[in-house]
Amino acid sequence: ENCIVYGNTFTGSATANLVAGVRLSAGIVRNTIIGRHANAVGEAALDWTGTPAANFVNCATTTLVAGMTACQEFVYGWTAYLGADGVYTLTTDSPAIDAGAVASAQAADPLDLDGAVRVRCTIIDLGPVEYKAAEKLICPFSVSTAIGLAPLAVTCTAHPTYAAIASDPVTYSWTFANHPSLNVSGADKREISVTLTLPGEETITLTATTAAGETFTFTQAVIPSVKTSYVVDGNPNAAAPYGTWAAAAATIQDALDAAIDGMEIIVSNGTYEVSKNTEISKDVWVRGLNDDRDAVVIDGQRRFSTIITATGNGKLASVTLTGGYLSGDEFQNAGVGLKILSAGSIVSNCVIRGNGTTAARTEGIGVYISSGMLLDSVIEDNTAINSCRGVGLKMAGGTVDRCVIRRNVRTLACHPLNNDWLSAAGVCLYGGTLANSIVTDNSLGSIVPVTRTYGAYDGTGVIMAGTSSRMINCAVIGNTFDTIAATNYEAGVLVRNAEPLIYNTLIAGNGCSGAAENNAPWNHSRFYNCAVPESETSSMKSPVAVTAGDYVYDAVAGRVVLPAGSALIDKGMTAALTTVITNFDLALAPRVVGSAVDIGPMESQGTVLGAIAFTTDQSSGFAPYTATLTATARPDGVSYTWFVDGEEQATFADKATATVSVAKLGTTRVTLVAAGALGATAEWSMDLELAAPVHYVVTNNPNAAAPYTTWATAATNVQDAINVAVDGADVIVSNGVYQLASVMTVDRAITVRGVTGNRSDVVFDGGKLGSLDKKSAISLKNTASVFADLTVSNFTFTGDYYNGGAIQNYGATITNCRVTACNVLKWRRGVAVQNQDGRLADVLMDGNKSTSSSIPNLYFDALGLFQLYSGAVAEGCQILGNAAILNSANNGNFRGALAATINGGVLRNSLVAHNTIGSVYNNAHGVVVVTGGAVENCSIVSNTCTTSVNGMAWHGLRRTGGTVVNTLIDGNYHPVGTVSNWSGTASAFTYCCTTPTEGLGAGCRTATAGTWTFGADGRLRVRSLGPCYNGGTSLPWHAGAEDLYGNARVYGNAVDIGCVESLGAGTHFFVR
Repeated sequence: ENCIVYGNTFTGSATANLVAGVRLSAGIVRNTIIGRHANAVGEAALDWTGTPAANFVNCATTTLVAGMTACQEFVYGWTAYLGADGVYTLTTDSPAIDAGAVASAQAADPLDLDGAVRVRCTIIDLGPVEYKAAEKLICPFSVSTAIGLAPLAVTCTAHPTYAAIASDPVTYSWTFANHPSLNVSGADKREISVTLTLPGEETITLTATTAAGETFTFTQAVIPSVKTSYVVDGNPNAAAPYGTWAAAAATIQDALDAAIDGMEIIVSNGTYEVSKNTEISKDVWVRGLNDDRDAVVIDGQRRFSTIITATGNGKLASVTLTGGYLSGDEFQNAGVGLKILSAGSIVSNCVIRGNGTTAARTEGIGVYISSGMLLDSVIEDNTAINSCRGVGLKMAGGTVDRCVIRRNVRTLACHPLNNDWLSAAGVCLYGGTLANSIVTDNSLGSIVPVTRTYGAYDGTGVIMAGTSSRMINCAVIGNTFDTIAATNYEAGVLVRNAEPLIYNTLIAGNGCSGAAENNAPWNHSRFYNCAVPESETSSMKSPVAVTAGDYVYDAVAGRVVLPAGSALIDKGMTAALTTVITNFDLALAPRVVGSAVDIGPMESQGTVLGAIAFTTDQSSGFAPYTATLTATARPDGVSYTWFVDGEEQATFADKATATVSVAKLGTTRVTLVAAGALGATAEWSMDLELAAPVHYVVTNNPNAAAPYTTWATAATNVQDAINVAVDGADVIVSNGVYQLASVMTVDRAITVRGVTGNRSDVVFDGGKLGSLDKKSAISLKNTASVFADLTVSNFTFTGDYYNGGAIQNYGATITNCRVTACNVLKWRRGVAVQNQDGRLADVLMDGNKSTSSSIPNLYFDALGLFQLYSGAVAEGCQILGNAAILNSANNGNFRGALAATINGGVLRNSLVAHNTIGSVYNNAHGVVVVTGGAVENCSIVSNTCTTSVNGMAWHGLRRTGGTVVNTLIDGNYHPVGTVSNWSGTASAFTYCCTTPTEGLGAGCRTATAGTWTFGADGRLRVRSLGPCYNGGTSLPWHAGAEDLYGNARVYGNAVDIGCVESLGAGTHFFVR
């Protein structure tokens, strides 16, 4: 009661979750002034939050809402004055005077904060002090508008508080920093009105002076903003408010932070790599330059979920959103690419492509919308590998109009987790309206049939439920799954209950591969004026039996065209369009042309040229082929011209049929141009694809047949599939253990990967090969190849051979793999992996060993990784639990490193731990040996030499060349507990945490007890506020990067030392 909460700040960005003023969860706030709160850099913050709003009684604050009890707007410079010297008063004409409600504390304490009478008139004032005229002049001023688009009209009003003002009149002098022509002074200038034309912060100063010479100065900032701001990726000359291209913001987020309601933000062409969600919550329009949605790409780099969130009245147009990613550790997150959450939010002319998830029970991988509108956009090529409500689109409300939802895929063969979740590859429509749109070529992949006990369903095209769900004038065509249909699995439109309504929609060509169509099997009474195959029309309202000649799908343009004479023309229910927001079809042509609306997303426009299209007998293949193209109609007086990749084909001049040879890899564009008698023309294009095929591998498949392009004919031997693959192809290996019959060579630009993305599911085992003499098990010889999602295990190596053991990598990419349980008997550099010039990411090298006691002169260098040249990179790797037992019988010739040797390139963000070695008799160096290149942000801990070192040197990290930076080196032991962490040129170690630290380079810190530990889950932890905390130095790759476990690489003021980032003080719960 009767307090002022004013001018408090917090550190960080202003968000809806941070309140610097009052947060109400219970009780009453009465007669209190709440205002002028901000964060530490001056961004406005919420002054209050809480429920019920009615419990704010007779208060003065900002952002008033319905339900508050007799509250008024807080106006800076008028409601109250609180000076830096602590002087507080109400201005003479303050609206807070006599504005309070009777407070329960008045009777107990009749005095205000200054010890004066609490109620001077009949009604109490707001705030802690009752109004009384000041003995000395106090004269703040208020402004009618603090921020707005230039030119900005502003009225400035002085509010003097001075007991002697009648006998000692005041002169008011106004000055404007950026508009000096507006400066004015006079006794009659207590209130002035001006127009600020120049964008940017304007400082207004009022100097009030009495006749006796007493003065008071008060300053306030007003911001006339630019109407348009600009964004250029990484612009080094960025300067707020970003009102010119030269001063354009370097990031979209910077432009949004500086924007005010009503502005437009224009984003220049380019790819904008972002590391966190961007929320458009203000009433601004963010759009790509020139309205070319392919030219402005916002890329999440598969580092986080939800690239853009549109809330409030935020608007987005003409961009591509890609690279959003939801990891397998997250659950039920919605909108990996885009979220639209408010009625005033509009997203238009965008592409939402290439977003994905490995999580279970997710929603809307491409787009999630609960309110607002999505218009004229494409949602394509988004992926999920588990149960997902709408890989392309999840609708809980709002409107999606004139969109194409295509090629969205759930790849994993699985049933819903806990049997209580559903999957929809294209659209999950649980509320709102989907209109004038195409849902096509989406796939659920393979399905494991299961008896449903919780009402879960899988549908490839569209799943619908809910009383508010509507689908109007759409096309659901060509959606598939790969296994035989079972109960509760459908390919077209699956209506779960008798609540949704479907009008004027084409539903055809959906089904299980190799089986009959499966378009709309349930709740037919909810379908009105829809076009389906005749066998599925029963119980529908006014259905149309569709045939193949009634429509043509143009995959290039994403259009469904109705040829002349189509049974779908004028057969829709026009009355259904009352819930659609516009009167235009998918092509922005008039929605109703004839006597009634047509069925499907595009209206026949009643012209001969509008009906021109052609079909082909083959549009894709894995080998050169000839396609026969046939025009679907030939109106009188129309001539034809065919083009292939822009070149006119004279051979087929004015013919309704053409043949095209497709021999080049990629896309061949065929265009038919029709010319009418009066000179009007129309075009129809189609892309013919010659694709690098996908080859499959299934262990013990009895029906293997080259080229292994289906699961049914999959190879049983991985090398067989590799040998028939061409550059760009995928070799996908099904789950299982593959006993390699010979060494494997990847000598072409292909991807070899496990089918599920779980590296434990596919194992290449060497148990039947015996000892490999002078050979590597797997050789990756093509620098453009990828080896992913696999485990390599159980190989044994002999012979004098300086290459790698399990994997010899000449320049390929190895990601999400494990190399384990391999045994070296003689001469290997990199028993798990030798990386000459390639890239390793998220590779686990564990449990590899050297245990022979009988072979003399046993040499090996690195049971884990041996890295050679400057272009090599290993990041996010773990080298754990590798062991060597050497003794005098074989002379113990262990050369170089136990776990990893870095001769070139960089090892970063990686963990080397729990590796052990027995007796060392000769040439001993350490766990990690660095002879060149760099080790950055690694942790080398808890490695042990278990018995005598026979006088030989032994260290956690031995450095003879290269650099070591931001690295934790601790807990590496000689026998009997002697710490031996590092050796080499001390100055080459910078910003490291280790012991001892004498002579080390800049920024090194001493590792103390408890600096690090391993949790029960096996993960490394570093102590919050310990020596590793904020102890590193910034490196170029840190921006937007993640640590070993997927957390932000920089959390705090600086990067932490080691491979993991401390998330700050407190308790953290990791839920898996």
